[in-house]
Amino acid sequence: MKTLIVEDRGDDRRLLRYNLEHHGWQVMEAGDGIQALELMIVSKPDLVISDALMPRMDGFELLRRMKNDPVLRDIHFIFYSAVYTGYNERELARSLGADAYLIKPLNPHEFWQQLEEAINGLSTGAERPKQMAAEQEAFLSRYPGIVATKLEEKVRELKAVKEKWVKTFAALHDMVILMDQDKKIIQANASTCRFFETTEDELRGKSCEIFCGKDYPCKDCPGDRTMADGGDHSAEIYHKHLRKTFEVSSSAVPDEDGKLDYLVYVITDVTERKRLEEELFQAHKMEAMGTLAGGIAHDFNNILTAVLGYSELAKDEALTRGLSSSYLDEVITATLRARDMVEQILSFSHKKIGHLQPIAPHLIIEEALKLLRSSMPSSVNIRTRIDCDCGKINGDPTKLHQIVVNLCTNALKALDDEKGVVDIQLCRRQLSANDLRAQDEARPGPFAELLVRDNGCGMSKATKQHMFEPYFTTREVGQGTGLGLSIVYGLARSMGGIVRVQSQPGVGSEFRILFPVLPAADERDTAPIIADLPMGTERIMVVDDEKMIAELQKALLEKQGYKVTALTSSNAALKLFSADPKAFDLLLTDQTMPEISGHELAAKFLALRPNFPIILCTGYSSIISKKQALEMGIKLYIHKPVQRCDLVRFVRDVLDNM
Repeated sequence: MKTLIVEDRGDDRRLLRYNLEHHGWQVMEAGDGIQALELMIVSKPDLVISDALMPRMDGFELLRRMKNDPVLRDIHFIFYSAVYTGYNERELARSLGADAYLIKPLNPHEFWQQLEEAINGLSTGAERPKQMAAEQEAFLSRYPGIVATKLEEKVRELKAVKEKWVKTFAALHDMVILMDQDKKIIQANASTCRFFETTEDELRGKSCEIFCGKDYPCKDCPGDRTMADGGDHSAEIYHKHLRKTFEVSSSAVPDEDGKLDYLVYVITDVTERKRLEEELFQAHKMEAMGTLAGGIAHDFNNILTAVLGYSELAKDEALTRGLSSSYLDEVITATLRARDMVEQILSFSHKKIGHLQPIAPHLIIEEALKLLRSSMPSSVNIRTRIDCDCGKINGDPTKLHQIVVNLCTNALKALDDEKGVVDIQLCRRQLSANDLRAQDEARPGPFAELLVRDNGCGMSKATKQHMFEPYFTTREVGQGTGLGLSIVYGLARSMGGIVRVQSQPGVGSEFRILFPVLPAADERDTAPIIADLPMGTERIMVVDDEKMIAELQKALLEKQGYKVTALTSSNAALKLFSADPKAFDLLLTDQTMPEISGHELAAKFLALRPNFPIILCTGYSSIISKKQALEMGIKLYIHKPVQRCDLVRFVRDVLDNM
């Protein structure tokens, strides 16, 4: 059957057309009554299925004109409408000559079922009005009133829908804006106005660039991509002035012809989410660094153990022969510095809370500067003035090292194109009560002052108010974590330090960290006294899979009178001990070994001989902690490399306390 669909809504037309063509019908389309009349003159259909309420000419007027046209009056006409559904409307349709009146919405099956019933009624010769009767003409005179009433109802419905839309638009938590094709704001919801502390009238006409804080279009703008392909797109945009990250999603809203009418932007503040993601990323990075550092530390400490131990033996030999040992002293000193550096790397990568102890700050600062010089560009002029006699402070070497690195890194980032001057100074200062502020948790007296100054971009007053906040940064996304200065502040305060900052835009910044100097009595020298090392005659088993270390420890202990059996196989050690558990007085074992680990070997020894004295020595281990080792019965847990003086004292102390 050749059918003309008359419907102003494109989606409804397409759905109806699909349903009819699915059943083999030939279909034409019109958007209103005027267009339908024009089509019927060119191609006369067998049936018209029409909506009632349409622009320009509605369904009732279309039907009236068809029935007054000798050529068109015999075409069957069925209403399919959701608007005119009352008794009067249906009576009017019947009086005008409509064959049926179907009420929307119907699912495809129900629609086809009712349509078939209407068509069957036509095929059986059901009576159809041929002309207008007088009473019908009178009824038709009421038509304008019916239309007016229905229009009033529709206006009220549209008003209610609009009010509901306005309330919904205003209640949305996310920022939502409507943009024209020039990407100018047409409408903005209340969340957008609140966020930018402005009104909708002030936002109207502005560009979407308000969300990036720039006066030019954003790179990879989602709106541009939506206008290009009509699809939904999103992008993360950073607002440098607000220091906020927005997730901006854009969608196209088409007009009746399917062309772009306007854009809808949904903007979500994801700053906190990005902060948490960054925090998680940093945690994963630190975990990875810890794993890497641990593996390096184990192997490196084994090497340092050999260098340190054999250097000490060589020094003894040189002194015995009356030769100078100054070169060997330098090797030993360098080895101990390398040991401390490994410990610093481990401490930093695991964020361990180090213990405070008397330290000479100039040594730590000079060590940090050696590392920094190699990483800073040659275009930066680094000027240092370090006072080696400023006294000792109660601190943690790792924390002080990180303070220096973070301050110098911050200074470098502040320089224009990495060109400029960075001053690093350490001096002793006397602070009086007048020099201290109410919030300073320190007493008047001598202080060791660390100063880091640059002639870079400086900071504004607003930036200074937030500089110590975690994750606060003035740099672009991905160019800084915002943790550097907050870490400096936290570490300095944990060591009893005072932080002073001066900065001026365009001039530079100056950071002063003041640490209380310890009284002279506390400035004790922690260097070991290598004299009158304890001797012994006990039987000691040494187990280490590194032959060089096993033989070194054997030589060091035999030099003190002990009878030592050195083994490189933990299986062989267990077999030897199992044969006669009373043949040895102490076990000195490495932790990380390929056959049986040190703590597992210790457990087997203790099972054979409870309370047997064991010293566990490790370059690095994440398998067992000091606390766990002591709880399982191990007497002492020590880290490589160990100086000879410490090793022989450890052995003697364990044996004497049995």
